Amino acid sequence: AIPAFAAEDQTTSDQTTALPKETSTVTVEPEAGVTVSLEFGDITVKNGDGLDVFVYDGSSAEVKTGDIDAGGKGVLAYNEGTLTVETGDIHAGDEGLYISASGNTAVSTGDIYSVNDGIYVSGNGTIGITTGDITTDAEGIEAHAYDSGDLTIETGTISTTGEHTEGSRGIWAEAVDGASITVISGAITSTDEYGGIGVYAMAEDSGSVDVTVNKDDESGIAIDSAVYGAEIYAYNGTSELTVNGDITAENGYGVDL
Repeated sequence: AIPAFAAEDQTTSDQTTALPKETSTVTVEPEAGVTVSLEFGDITVKNGDGLDVFVYDGSSAEVKTGDIDAGGKGVLAYNEGTLTVETGDIHAGDEGLYISASGNTAVSTGDIYSVNDGIYVSGNGTIGITTGDITTDAEGIEAHAYDSGDLTIETGTISTTGEHTEGSRGIWAEAVDGASITVISGAITSTDEYGGIGVYAMAEDSGSVDVTVNKDDESGIAIDSAVYGAEIYAYNGTSELTVNGDITAENGYGVDL
């Protein structure tokens, strides 16, 4: 089993560990005031998360892995300090990425396939996420930003079926209390016949949401949805949607403002 890097394991302010392919959950948990830099090979975990990272106030972690194949979450991260994560492709039986952060957070992955949300992220820190294509049976991206949060996500294409969560959305982004969310994605396909939505964005209380779909191609279908193409709302905030291409909504509105 791979040990957790907890307080008792750390005797210096800098650690670098390189390990081959892992077959149990990799847990990184630096003590307060400690900086860790860790590198792993591919991670394959049948009944658990691939990578769990817990960074507390005053701590810093840089974690790099190969591909992750996990029965649970691909990456689970709680960050109050400074966190950088880089992985290969992620195949997850739960969320691909699950991140809750009040500190500065940067995550980069390859393609994501997940049974639950491709990306779930919430927080009030500076959060940046870059991924390849996302294929999921639930929400493609679910993002919630609060207070002074500055949340930026850039992905490839997003495809969601709703087989795990009825009413699934390609992108679901909400910003409140002055927070800001920026999402840039490739084309979105949402085939959930019970409420599939390409993009749902809401900003309130001086929050802002800015979504761009089909970033590399200005032709063809940018959003192909079983129900609504996009729902955009602003309550004392600002919501902006840019779609480079056509919107197809089988059983609802193309765009509802």
